This record gives sequence, C-alpha cells and structure tokens, in this order.
Amino acid sequence: MTNHTLQKSMFQSGCIFAGSAVVLGAFGAHALKDLIEPTQLETFETGVKYQFMHAIGILIIALSLRKLKEITAKRVWYLFMFGIVIFSLSLYFLSLRAVLGFSEQFKAVGAFTPLGGLSFIVGWAYLAYDGFKLTDLDSSSSRKHHSKHRHHSSEKIGSPEL
Repeated sequence: MTNHTLQKSMFQSGCIFAGSAVVLGAFGAHALKDLIEPTQLETFETGVKYQFMHAIGILIIALSLRKLKEITAKRVWYLFMFGIVIFSLSLYFLSLRAVLGFSEQFKAVGAFTPLGGLSFIVGWAYLAYDGFKLTDLDSSSSRKHHSKHRHHSSEKIGSPEL
C-alpha cells in the first residue's frame, strides 16, 4: 500500500466510523430511549462516544501521516479499528440484547469489552511513544540550533563582562 493509498484508506475508515457514530447516536437518542432501560441507554451512548472519539483519532492520524512513522500509524489505525469493533460493538450488543431477544444468554459478550478498551490504550501509548517522525529537515535544524547554542555559550564563558 502506498502512503497515499494508506492515507486514503485511513481517512475513509475514520469517516465511516464517525458517520456511523452519528447515526447510532441519533438512533439511541430517538428510537431507543423508550425501548431500553436508562442504564442500557447509557451503555449504548458510551459505545457511541468511544467510537466517535477514536474515529476522530483515525482522521487525525490520516491527516498527519506525513509527520508520523508509517508503520506506527498503520498499527495504531488497526488498534483503533479493533477497539471500535470490540469495545463499541460489545456495548451496543449488551445494551440491545433484550430488544434483540437474547436476554441473559449472551451476557458474556461483556467480557470482550475490556479487550477493545485495552486496544485503545495500547494504540494511544504506541502513538505517543513511537509515532512522531523526525524528518531530515527537523534533524538538520535541530543540529544547527544546538551548535549555534554551544557557540554562544563558549563566547560568554571566555569573555569577561565589564
């Protein structure tokens, strides 16, 4: 996958996840409020909130791809998508299982939710640790700044002030 293709795929998936979060949020606010208990609706809304936040994260990564290490950006993208699917989908299912006719049968789906949350955490930590790419321009200007700073420092040390 070329950098442009990767960026386009990230951008499109971020848009799809963000757009579907808006649709699901509207569905929850209008269609579900009379069908499920308030605690279940809160669970549903938590799934929507995390889906939307991480969709925006994917969009930011896509738009920042030139300043990020490509392999790191790709891995974080996968971690965020996995997190959205596992975390948010399990919360949607848990909050809707009674409406879907599953009642207590699939309560164990909640055991997967933390895996999605962990995927989000690992993605953010990995991005913070290894995401930013130091370009040749950045490193050369950094070297100039440091050598310039050392030059001025030695002048101050060697010349007495009157």
